[in-house]
Amino acid sequence: MKHYSNNKQRGAGLIEILISVLVLSIGLLGIAAMQIRSVKNNQSALEYSIALIQQQSIKETLMLARNSALEGKFNIGLEDEAYPGINPNVPPSSKSDAEVFAENAVMAWRSSIKSLLGDSATSSIYCANAVCTIVLQWNDNRGLQASGIQTIKTETRL
Repeated sequence: MKHYSNNKQRGAGLIEILISVLVLSIGLLGIAAMQIRSVKNNQSALEYSIALIQQQSIKETLMLARNSALEGKFNIGLEDEAYPGINPNVPPSSKSDAEVFAENAVMAWRSSIKSLLGDSATSSIYCANAVCTIVLQWNDNRGLQASGIQTIKTETRL
């Protein structure tokens, strides 16, 4: 014969509460990790957008000064610290307006890139045969790139 107790369990036991708090805290940590990852990837996307805007900016300048671009006055390498056409021994008054414009445009563009994408950002322009190749590189260690180096290369016909 079975004997039933009139005392039914009421409420939750301490172990049940502990397990539910543990599961809840693990879930909240997962949500926090997703938020952190989202912020990092949003920063990476912002930098990519800035790089595209900067490339468009110099493309418009190259189109504006098409003859100077075709003559190579805008050409500059990735590792060049300064504009290669700048010679401290040549006074600015002996340079043509096109040379001065090209120097100023490239220096302002590079300065803008460094201020927006960081000091490690670099760029190059190479124009030949009516085609200009524009390269931008910057450190994107916050994004999904394992190496951290992000490169955008664009070719445009003048």
